[in-house]
Amino acid sequence: MPKQLMLLINKNFMQTDTKEIIATKIPSSALNKAAYIAFLLVGIFYLVKKDFSNAVIYWGIGLVFDPFNQQVPFNKRPFWQQAWLIVHLAITFAVLILMF
Repeated sequence: MPKQLMLLINKNFMQTDTKEIIATKIPSSALNKAAYIAFLLVGIFYLVKKDFSNAVIYWGIGLVFDPFNQQVPFNKRPFWQQAWLIVHLAITFAVLILMF
C-alpha cells in the first residue's frame, strides 16, 4: 500500500468522531425486538404444551426486552404500545395464577 494512502487513512481515522463509530453498531432496539419476539414465541410454545411454569418464565423475561423505543417514557408512548405491554403483563400474571 502506498505510503501516502496509509497516511490519509490514519489521518481520517484519527479525525473520526466516536458518535459516528457508535452509530454504525447494531441498534439496541433491533436486538431488543429480536429477543422480545424469541422469548414470546418460546413462551407460546410452552403454553401450547401446557407447561405453564416455563411459559411464565419466558413471558416475564420477554417483558425485560422492551420492543419499542426505550428513550420514550411509558406515559408518553402511543396508546397501542402501552396497551400491548399491559396486555402482555396481564397474560403473564394470568398464566402465573393458572399454575396454582
